[in-house]
Order: sequence, then C-alpha cells, then structure tokens
Amino acid sequence: MKKLEKEFSVNSTYLEPVAQLLEEFIKFFYLELNAGRYHSAFMMGMVYLFKHDCLIFTQSHFRIAEEEIQKLACLGQTWRSEIKVGDMLDVWVKADDKITSSLQGWMQGKVVDLEDDQLDIIFPESPPLYDKEFNRYASELAQFESKTKDDYAWRRATMKEGLECDAHDKCTW
Repeated sequence: MKKLEKEFSVNSTYLEPVAQLLEEFIKFFYLELNAGRYHSAFMMGMVYLFKHDCLIFTQSHFRIAEEEIQKLACLGQTWRSEIKVGDMLDVWVKADDKITSSLQGWMQGKVVDLEDDQLDIIFPESPPLYDKEFNRYASELAQFESKTKDDYAWRRATMKEGLECDAHDKCTW
C-alpha cells in the first residue's frame, strides 16, 4: 500500500483494484473486531490506509471517514455510549501552545458539555490550556482511573501545602 501511495498515475486502471482491495480489507477488519480480536498495530494500519491526503484517496472514489474507523475500533466499549455531562474520564492530553508543547500525558478530565458525539472536557486540576473538545470515540479517551489512578493517588497523598519540590514552569525547572 505504501508503494502504491507513492506512485502517481493519471491512468485509473490500477486504482479500481486498489479500491476493491481496500473494501475487502475493511470487511476483514470488521469481521475481526466482531470476533473480539483486536490489535493496535492493525488499527494503526487502518488509520494509515485511510488518511485523507493519501494519493489512493485523492485519485479514487474510495473513502472512509476517520470517525467511522474510530467507531469500529471501539466496538465492545459500551462505556463510551454511556458518557454523560459530569462524568470523569482519563484523557491523553498534549498542550497546544508552543511553550508547553512538550508536556503530554494522561490526565483526569470532566465532561462539561455533550452534543452528539462531541465532548467538551475540562481538567479541574490543570490550567485551561488543556481544556478541549474530543470525539466520544477518540483514542485519547479511557475509562476514569484506568490510566491515572496510581499517579493521582500518589499526588493526593504526597503533594501537601508547604512541600518543596521541583516543578516545571512552562519552559524551565
């Protein structure tokens, strides 16, 4: 697939077989997920194949939305359909500004608004620069305390008023 993506041709004769191959690949992917078999490398391959700027797509009619791939990857995760305003989630975040762009990790976030599959999430214990909108099926979301329980328990038990510690302040320690 990577080789086909790099090739460019105004002749669409090779694109139709590629589109058929991709359709079969999707069917296989769906069957594997329904059978309960999931592998992250397989999912990353699907994401790669369905990048919208891929020549395979820009030169053919075959497309699948990233949101659909995310939904397929989340089959069996019923907790996602039950998310409501006020729920706490574990969220993989990365700062969106240039100064703190190297700061990333799992944080505990709170759903403050929900419209269709879009969640507005704030991080009560962190600066507002992390607050963001996420799709309900985004890979950056996980069940509450499935990724952060130990870290936040340590913080709450250890970090007390008056404690001296090293801290990162935007660009310096």
